[in-house]
Formats: sequence, structure tokens, C-alpha cells
Amino acid sequence: MTPIFKGAIVSGLAIMLLLLGGTASAQSLPDYYPRGPLVQTAVIDAVYLDENRITIGDITYPMNPRPIVRSPSSSYDSMNKIRPGVRVAFRLDNNGEIVELWIYPKNYRPRR
Repeated sequence: MTPIFKGAIVSGLAIMLLLLGGTASAQSLPDYYPRGPLVQTAVIDAVYLDENRITIGDITYPMNPRPIVRSPSSSYDSMNKIRPGVRVAFRLDNNGEIVELWIYPKNYRPRR
């Protein structure tokens, strides 16, 4: 094996390990996140704070004026983090309003 070929193999393995490590850390969520196969995530399409509405995964939902927002860095985070393009899971109350949102990291991939 030539030194260049060995270097290419080592570089390839290092990159693969870095990618796998990033994926594994992305899957590690705090204990206050919902777990299990029934948890659905979708991307926010639009937010209408003045109307207490939010569109997630092409469906518009009414939203409680003060929903609980959870993120990987805080169990109570700011509504400023709720914006289009963010992947979330959410909980509805008996009136069909969103009362709680969990923000997922950008590199999060749902487990299959």
C-alpha cells in the first residue's frame, strides 16, 4: 500500500467517525423531550404571533398565547426561537390549541 493510499483511508475513516459522532450527539436529547414512536416532528412553515396561529407541516393550528417552548439548551425557552424552518414537536390541549413546543436541533434525524 502506498503512503498516499494509506493517508486517504485514514482520512476517510476519520471523516466517517466525525459524521457518526455528530449524528449520535444529535440524537441525544434532554429528559424533558417526548420519547417514543408516537412523537411526530415537523418543520414550522409560518408563525402568526399576532393572531395566535402557527403553521407546522402545512397544517395551521391555533396556539395558546403563551405556549411553553422547550429547546435542547433550556426547558423553558423564548418564543423568539419559534420561526419558519425550525423542526418541532408539539402538544395540543383539549381545545386543539398548541400549548407546548419542543425545538429540535438542526441536525436532528428522527429514529426509524
